[in-house]
Amino acid sequence: MRKVMHPRSTIGMGLLLVVFWGGVACGKPDPEKMSPQERLAYARSLYQRDCAACHGESGDGAGGEAFRMQTKPADFTSGHFKFKSTPSGQLPLDKDLFRTIREGVPTTAMLPQAHLTDAEVWALVDFIKQFYPGFGQASRAKPIAIPPPPVFSPELQKLGAEMFRDAGCIKCHGPEGHGDGPAADSLRDDRGNPVKVPDLTYLPRKIGPEMKDLYRVLQTGLDGTPMPSYQGVFSAQQAWALVYFLESIAVNRRPGGMMGLVGEEVIGMRIDMRAARAMMMRRRGMGRMMGRGMMGRRKRNGK
Repeated sequence: MRKVMHPRSTIGMGLLLVVFWGGVACGKPDPEKMSPQERLAYARSLYQRDCAACHGESGDGAGGEAFRMQTKPADFTSGHFKFKSTPSGQLPLDKDLFRTIREGVPTTAMLPQAHLTDAEVWALVDFIKQFYPGFGQASRAKPIAIPPPPVFSPELQKLGAEMFRDAGCIKCHGPEGHGDGPAADSLRDDRGNPVKVPDLTYLPRKIGPEMKDLYRVLQTGLDGTPMPSYQGVFSAQQAWALVYFLESIAVNRRPGGMMGLVGEEVIGMRIDMRAARAMMMRRRGMGRMMGRGMMGRRKRNGK
């Protein structure tokens, strides 16, 4: 029998959400209206509050809580960024950093920072870039092109299965995509940390929920990890064929635990309850109720 929430409980939950979101959206400083010095100081305070525990005071990924995590926090000082739209070896665009902060990395302790306004996220983007001098020394590459996917066909999916085998994906990901290939246990990232090869039959993925996210990673690789770029190796047709194959084997969903959190998201919740509460409300349909329109307002000249 379906349990019906009592009207008073519904009203109480509504008031709780209003109070929470009201506290988030109202009365907060607006970095867009600050002087450069004030904005930098405010971004530093946000970083200390929301980021330093994992990423470290100096941005090296060695924060006090990092030891808890199998998927280690990013080292901003290295210049290696996994989740981006630019070719392998190139720095990410500002909007790539924005997306990672805003959306988080599913199944890891990096929770979506949904409690921050867009202006606050942009301020953090600029602050994080200060950890790596290369951001100020070179112009950023253009994002890789993602052409429209071809019409699905069984033949295309079969081609993808052949690409998965012939391109050597099975060495790490295993013949069935379970992350149990012969090389899987020996893989290390650029810092010498063990790399856990993902089981491609499970959702959600760290890289994002859409087919274009898979296509993008095939082109960009994951800098700082053994996952290479196949840009210039696969044709667009071959890359999309592989995407269709990977979609076909992703038939499982990782079970959610407390508050629907998956995997190391639970660790993230214990470190940052502010982000966890915002993520919970977002997943329950609240969406982002602050900072709307600011990302569109700040074009960043394509960065």
